[in-house]
Amino acid sequence: MNNIYQLFLLNLLICLISFNASADIIVNAGPNQTISCGSTATLAGSITGEGITTGTWSTYGDGMFTPSNTFPGAVTYTPGVEDNSNHYVILKLVSDDPNAICSASGGGYGLVILTIDCPYAIPTLSQWGLIILSILLATVGTLYILRRRSARVPV
Repeated sequence: MNNIYQLFLLNLLICLISFNASADIIVNAGPNQTISCGSTATLAGSITGEGITTGTWSTYGDGMFTPSNTFPGAVTYTPGVEDNSNHYVILKLVSDDPNAICSASGGGYGLVILTIDCPYAIPTLSQWGLIILSILLATVGTLYILRRRSARVPV
């Protein structure tokens, strides 16, 4: 939480030093979405206001933007393997306007959470076999140790 305050204060300091009263840039990454496993998400972001209305999409996962990550060029996002295993990914749309951090809407970026509805992995038959074998070996080992302790005759 402290890092958020430091970033906010740094942005505020940059705005005050540059004396740049930027026009209000509003960056909206679109609504949060839920998609099924193996499908793509249609991006619905927007950058409006006076100034530069282009931007860049980025991801905190390993998926890909199609045809590129530039805004307004990016149309869809295809989740990667890591995204699917995490069951969600956060996408970020950042304005190319360098003064967007000084806008009244704040920050010059927008976030969207993409929830990916993938089934959780169920162990295969061979994995179940290893699990059962491990439990069986632990049980036999414990019984052997207990039986050996009780069979000792005090000298």
